[in-house]
Amino acid sequence: MKTVKKMYSENGKTRVLVIDDHQLFREGLSLLLASRPGIEVVGKSASGPDAIALAKETRPDILLLDLEPAPWRSGNPLAAVLDSLPDVRVIIMSSCSDERILRNALEQGAFGVICKISAFTEVEAAIHHVSEGHRYLSPNLADLVFDLFAENGADCVAERDGEREDERVADRVTGAASDSSRKET
Repeated sequence: MKTVKKMYSENGKTRVLVIDDHQLFREGLSLLLASRPGIEVVGKSASGPDAIALAKETRPDILLLDLEPAPWRSGNPLAAVLDSLPDVRVIIMSSCSDERILRNALEQGAFGVICKISAFTEVEAAIHHVSEGHRYLSPNLADLVFDLFAENGADCVAERDGEREDERVADRVTGAASDSSRKET
């Protein structure tokens, strides 16, 4: 597992940017986060190109990103954020009912996924967990993750093992394996 450094700004707080197309949710979450020790809300946006510009300007440690708003429908918001700001840690906020969103978020490099039906304490915990260098997955997603693994896990493990075997065969064909064994004798 890759080690990831902890993130804190100079004032010892984790800098957070909130991106969601629902104004009431966005503003309410921002107010709650700003009231918590160790968290500094550096901005909020409704989504789309304005959000990317704001993220570049404010350089958050963590970006809370809603993947489902209408302004993102024409592109891939997570890829757009990570292409523009590869060091930002993205926590996806989702309705948690779409397997595709979870799969894409994890494959593309999100540090966490939380359900929008979660309690505020879970959002706060996710931010602290991710700022410590860990990944976070909402407990509400456990069944979906187990289902995904049950459907694809055995194939993924077999595929990885197959790739390793292919590498060993390739080494034997090119003589790399025999060269190293001669050196050992």
